[in-house]
Amino acid sequence: MVLMNKCIEVVVAEQRPVHHTALVRVADGLALRTIKRQHRLIARIFSHSLDGQLAAGQAPEDRWLRAVRASVLSEQRCRQRLARTLGHVLARAEGGERRPLAGIAPRGALTHPGREVIATLIDTLQSPGPASAQGVAMAAVLLSDGTGPLYRPRSVEHLSAAVAAAIRCIQAGTQLAA
Repeated sequence: MVLMNKCIEVVVAEQRPVHHTALVRVADGLALRTIKRQHRLIARIFSHSLDGQLAAGQAPEDRWLRAVRASVLSEQRCRQRLARTLGHVLARAEGGERRPLAGIAPRGALTHPGREVIATLIDTLQSPGPASAQGVAMAAVLLSDGTGPLYRPRSVEHLSAAVAAAIRCIQAGTQLAA
């Protein structure tokens, strides 16, 4: 038996670190600053508070951590993760599973109309291109706020209004970039 040696050429692309930036207000206007890993970690630790601030319309560039969080929320990867989590919430509601996803189970608002608006939000989050950090933050707050319309029984109108506002904001970011 003859063994042939085959050379397999492996080309390893040089991996360059991805530099994320955030727009921040400085004394003489606005400036782009590089975001370091530790900044992303700190922003993640305070994400609930920062998401609430962004969702309420506070300017990301006024505070460094808010600018970092806005940058993270605007990334496609973050939007995909939010869409997947909302998809899990929908799947649990459709399956009638009462075991809570993160300690709190979605309730009455996820009737048929409630599911439709959430599905629309999922599609919007998954759409390619830029998105407004405020709109993505609104979606994150909707998901993380256990007292919000996603988790309150019989609040389809509140859920529809919250989702519609988030979708409008997300799409506004897409329209501004076009």
